[in-house]
Amino acid sequence: MKKRLLLVIGLILSLFLVTGCGKKEVKADTKLIESKAAMMMNLLENADVESLEDFQEASDFLKESQVAQLSSMDASGNYVSLNDTKTEDFEGIIDAWVAANKELGAFESSDNQFEIEQKGSDTTATIKAQFKDRGADVILSFNSENARLENMTVNGDYSRGEVLKKAALNTLLGMGTVFIVLIIIALVISLFNFLPGVKESKPGKEVKEAAAPVPEKAAEPALAAASDDTEIQAVIAAAIAAYSEETGQDSSGYFVRKIVRRRRA
Repeated sequence: MKKRLLLVIGLILSLFLVTGCGKKEVKADTKLIESKAAMMMNLLENADVESLEDFQEASDFLKESQVAQLSSMDASGNYVSLNDTKTEDFEGIIDAWVAANKELGAFESSDNQFEIEQKGSDTTATIKAQFKDRGADVILSFNSENARLENMTVNGDYSRGEVLKKAALNTLLGMGTVFIVLIIIALVISLFNFLPGVKESKPGKEVKEAAAPVPEKAAEPALAAASDDTEIQAVIAAAIAAYSEETGQDSSGYFVRKIVRRRRA
């Protein structure tokens, strides 16, 4: 029994060891990533914004063909290529760079010093850049396993006050947009009253007009009076019959012709 228990424990430990070895972190090729980052930055720095905007408006076939031709020699004489970058990822990089030039001003210079940092399956290459209005950190993101360029972000050097001001403006803009839309909807709904045929089709008025002709209650007093006269006739007929029985006279000639109500003074 003990041998079986030890055998099971050994199998479990071996499974843990195999699983741990399978999840071993892949070490990124930092030299290749740095070369690709330098090539991408060199391409962006030497391209004017107008030509990049033309690339954005180009056809998918033209974009794919241009990305496939992205290759050159690095400073060490090694062949470097960016043609493994997906076309949609390259489009996102161009969009980020054009947006940075519009927000931060035209690009002026960079320090050409990349800071490589790996976090699991992602590796980033960060470089300091100077634009016309302010500095920024340009962050290029790569796949650690195959050193494929996947994304780029440009973070401007904003002070805390500028960040808070921008956040407040964004909040006010969002809330203002919501209130403006609500006011427009209320105005549109109020204009429905001026459309022809809308007032006539209101359900409240139809109910009132349909309920107006109800003269049935006026007949109730007449019915009550008729029932009272019938009862009086029955009482008088009973009194005449009782009188004829006491006196022995024939009451067949007696009948009620008319009942007249008199008010007492």
